[in-house]
Amino acid sequence: MHFTAKPTKFILAIYLLVFSACNLPVENKMTAVSPITWATQTQPPQITNQAIPTVKHTHTPLPVCNEKIGTIEQSEIADPLLAKPMRYKVYLPPCYYFPANASRKYPVIFLLHGQYYLEDQWIRIGAIDAADKLIGDKSLPPFIMVFPFDYSIKQPNQYQFEKVFIEKLVPLIDATYKVLPGRDNHAIGGVSRGGAWALHLGIRNSAVFGAIGGHSPVIFFADHKGLPATLFSLPAADIPRLWLDIGNSDPELDLMKQFEQDLTDNQIPHTWNVFPGYHEERYWSAHVNEYLTWYAQNWPGR
Repeated sequence: MHFTAKPTKFILAIYLLVFSACNLPVENKMTAVSPITWATQTQPPQITNQAIPTVKHTHTPLPVCNEKIGTIEQSEIADPLLAKPMRYKVYLPPCYYFPANASRKYPVIFLLHGQYYLEDQWIRIGAIDAADKLIGDKSLPPFIMVFPFDYSIKQPNQYQFEKVFIEKLVPLIDATYKVLPGRDNHAIGGVSRGGAWALHLGIRNSAVFGAIGGHSPVIFFADHKGLPATLFSLPAADIPRLWLDIGNSDPELDLMKQFEQDLTDNQIPHTWNVFPGYHEERYWSAHVNEYLTWYAQNWPGR
């Protein structure tokens, strides 16, 4: 038997059930996942156009010594060989004690006074003023001067001035002050009787003094023949430089001419000058610049 199929209530219920299930809201079970964090590479610093600060090097100028005049110090040697102490004054050039010159050393001149005068005679006739000026204008390098006192009018063999001078005074000056070593940096000179002492001490101690100046020297009796002979006996290289001068109206002129002739006859090199003038301080004062300039001829810095 044939019949047309019709949906039954059962089938309809099934259909409705399926349709409802398909339209039910679906619960979202997924949770938010944090984004993956990748390790970042170190980034180079940002370059800006800001100016780079410069380091300023500050320059501190060295201190400058502005001293124009030297200083004078004084002391004495009390020795039993002498009846009176050997006083002496010392001239130190400008800036001698300036810290920047602490290691500097200087040539030295020993300058002796005339009979009946004191150790300040060379100061009075202008030696210090001349030194300050010659050093100040750089005509001469800085140097030291020593002015010893001789209390006697005796001949050298009658008292012990020479022994104290050579064995005590010169070493003491070298040890106390900043003196350049060597004979070329040690000079000796004098006026009148002091000139006689300069010739006597310098020639007899030629290993100590490289330059000797006799300014109107009243030469000791025994030295008129003895000193030229002493010089003649020395090797040529050991003969000190010699300077002799005298005024053309000096009463000692004839004796000095004879002494100078003995030097010439013995072929002893020397400088000889006869200037206008007398045996007096005015004459020596007029030539102080020449004297100091001559002493300094072989000094370092000339």
